[in-house]
Amino acid sequence: SSKGPRTQAAPPKKRKAEAAAPTPKKKRAASAELAAASTPTANPLASAASTPAASAFKESIATFLRENGQSPLAKLGNSCKRPAEVKSKLKAFLVENSDMFVIDGDRVGLV
Repeated sequence: SSKGPRTQAAPPKKRKAEAAAPTPKKKRAASAELAAASTPTANPLASAASTPAASAFKESIATFLRENGQSPLAKLGNSCKRPAEVKSKLKAFLVENSDMFVIDGDRVGLV
């Protein structure tokens, strides 16, 4: 019951590590170039304040603060839903409109 001589299969060929994937520095540089290319030159946050949706959002925040007084940022965010056209987060939006709103820690009020 002898099976005969065994032959070993050839080991799989190894790939060169350098050719398999770019180095982390190259990846980082490529992703930075891609991000820079996809970012528009105009600041989208600056133009967001002049849209009708942003104006309506600003007014709804002001109305809420007039009715409820100084409120926590989280309560304000739950009560005044941000329109999709306004790209900035609530706190950033309030900072952009600091002529109308004041932020003290986590509380927001009218100027």
